[in-house]
Amino acid sequence: MHKSKLRVGALIVAATVIGGAMIIPAGAADGVSRAFVRRTVKKFINRDNNKNEGIFASFNNGPGIVPTGIATIASRSVPKGNYAIFGKVTIRDAGDLDTECLIQAGADFDHGWARVEANSSLAASGVTLNLEVVHSFGAGGGPILLRCDDHGDADDWEDAKIIAIRQPKLRNTVSPAFAGTSAQDPDDA
Repeated sequence: MHKSKLRVGALIVAATVIGGAMIIPAGAADGVSRAFVRRTVKKFINRDNNKNEGIFASFNNGPGIVPTGIATIASRSVPKGNYAIFGKVTIRDAGDLDTECLIQAGADFDHGWARVEANSSLAASGVTLNLEVVHSFGAGGGPILLRCDDHGDADDWEDAKIIAIRQPKLRNTVSPAFAGTSAQDPDDA
């Protein structure tokens, strides 16, 4: 019985890989239940199907008023996994700009400033902040937050986007500050 299960399992895998119909020769499936065949097919198909990879995205096109005091303008919850996370938001105002935004995942974050002098055409057309961070979420996953603070400047925001790309492995190392430093990637040591 054990050999026939192995034979049937191998045939199922081979048929699934080449995309063909499953034809099991007479006698090959002696003592093998239909439930075993279903379980084997299901295991093979779902084995690596999006368990460690995926793209999760959200957007809030606004427009909105940037809050005074740090507050969330866009968010995305993700399942357990390792992520490269990207956030984007455009800040604009008829006067000057002085807005800080950050993308936050757990204790990891990246922040940027939109600072433009009063009456600049750049303030009216907008400054786009592009933010990125990597983070490993444990069991239960967690939220990714795009947060901003206008520091009392009454700026506007629009086109807030979050993209989180899940991968099986995550490496985040210190980058040398300038050429000639002794910092080295531990993977290259």
